[in-house]
Amino acid sequence: MAFIRGYRESDKEDCGFICRETLPPSLSPAQASSRVQLLAPYVWTHQFTYLSPETCHVLDDGSGRAVGYCIGCPDVHALTRVYGRFVDDVLLREDEGVVVVVTSSRRPPDQDGEEEEERMAWVNGARVPWMVEVDDDAAAAAAAAADGEGRNKGAWTEDGKESKDEKQKKKTRMVTNPKALEQLAFRPDLLLAHPTFSKPTLDQQQQHPPLPSYRATMHIDLLPGYQGQGWGRKLIDTFVESVVRAASAAAAGSSHRQIDEEEEEKEDSSARGRRDNRPDYGSGIWIGVSPENRKVLPFYARVGFRLVMNDDAEGVVLVRDIPPLPPSAAPAAAAVPAPV
Repeated sequence: MAFIRGYRESDKEDCGFICRETLPPSLSPAQASSRVQLLAPYVWTHQFTYLSPETCHVLDDGSGRAVGYCIGCPDVHALTRVYGRFVDDVLLREDEGVVVVVTSSRRPPDQDGEEEEERMAWVNGARVPWMVEVDDDAAAAAAAAADGEGRNKGAWTEDGKESKDEKQKKKTRMVTNPKALEQLAFRPDLLLAHPTFSKPTLDQQQQHPPLPSYRATMHIDLLPGYQGQGWGRKLIDTFVESVVRAASAAAAGSSHRQIDEEEEEKEDSSARGRRDNRPDYGSGIWIGVSPENRKVLPFYARVGFRLVMNDDAEGVVLVRDIPPLPPSAAPAAAAVPAPV
């Protein structure tokens, strides 16, 4: 019998499978490249389970196999500050298959000091386009080659150039750019940033409290056989409880540890970093929904989310309020990290 439990390291492969199986059509194997399929869990799943496992929960089918999850973090700002651990410990591991992103443009080792800058230059640059145009006929043309040289008869002129007629007959389509996913995986400032639409909607203009005050975020996915049975609501409720629990524990730690100026000077940098990364969920949870996945909006409305931003091209943003911690548990003002 299925039941909800906390995430375990052994669930990583199952969670990656769930992520890929529940992707929207534009990211499915029918429309997206194998590279996009590989990268998807490194954009929407693995960083949360690695950096904030205490707020990640799975639906176990009763045999130990995860068939759904609700994963996330209590505070996107705190997660951003420790995101380097995910890059170093997961993304840069060769056996993960993602490392090609940053090694493909590696400079020769004799150019000291420039290798890292060069290989990460595009990742750290401007946001790359989400969609790119591809030639839909290229593979078919190669497979149907009829002249023994890998070319269709009539497609090429005598000097080896592609004929004008052939160029005009080519079909192109827009597909998801794997470089965009690669960049998101390495860039928490893009991946975890509160979205801003190019044309603010009425909902966005009237939003109160402001969207950045919602600091927790989450992703929920269930394999088809486990949808429509109430597990989604239960997973989200479990996630909310864990977010409050994490913030309460951080607040309790803050109230029991008063560091004066002299002690703070003695405190090593790693200890200060841990103290600065205490989670604070603010007003609650925010989530983004892609334009092609609007079918899930009624579900989110039923489980307490409300729409605050809505654009046909850029997608939807929803929030769910979480009551603030009681004053006795709230952290001191000086201990709450300012939004970045």
